[in-house]
Amino acid sequence: LNFAGQRWLLDSGSAYPIAYGSLDRPPALDLVHIDTKTLISGSAAGRRRLRPCRLRVFRMGDVSLKNVRWMLAEVLPGENRLESGILPLNLFDSIYFNNEESFVVLNPSLPR
Repeated sequence: LNFAGQRWLLDSGSAYPIAYGSLDRPPALDLVHIDTKTLISGSAAGRRRLRPCRLRVFRMGDVSLKNVRWMLAEVLPGENRLESGILPLNLFDSIYFNNEESFVVLNPSLPR
């Protein structure tokens, strides 16, 4: 998903949104709080440090996500991430995927 110069990976298995960057200098997000504790996440791809935080609001077009818990994830040395982060599908009431024309509509308005 490309929006405002950032690329977001939509994921049905993530519990929280994740923003990649430095844990000491978070990305330009509307942060309300950053936890001082650091968590470790492990998978087949390796281990990564995470820092929980809370955003006041995250806007993508007409969609506003308010007071949502996020995770800041470190970018590992030598890692070249194409995406800015991960957005879980459970954040949205509905999602419309148009594979033929390569676009996604988050929380589409239903015709009445």
